Amino acid sequence: MVRKYALNDLIKNADGTAALLATLANRHRLLTLCQLMEEDMCVGELAQVVGINQSNMSWHLNTLNAASIVNSRREARNIYYSISSPDVELILSTLSRCYLGQKRPSD
Repeated sequence: MVRKYALNDLIKNADGTAALLATLANRHRLLTLCQLMEEDMCVGELAQVVGINQSNMSWHLNTLNAASIVNSRREARNIYYSISSPDVELILSTLSRCYLGQKRPSD
């Protein structure tokens, strides 16, 4: 049951939350973020692991970047990506526990 005091917060944040979940609700972006939970990676590495070409991976990374979900940094000729949102890390950890059977560190 949702408490009344939280309902106003839910109403204020519903559109932003729906937009975040819509951005995450893509197979390639979800796989990309799961990889980025493990380590920072560049476009070529991510494309190979996820199984798509670099052009498509760049498009997905741009989508994640526009939503402030990932950061990028340049090292020589490579651009490395990392997750910038602690909220997204929490969501991915929760999904991992629910669907991959991984336990919480405190379990």
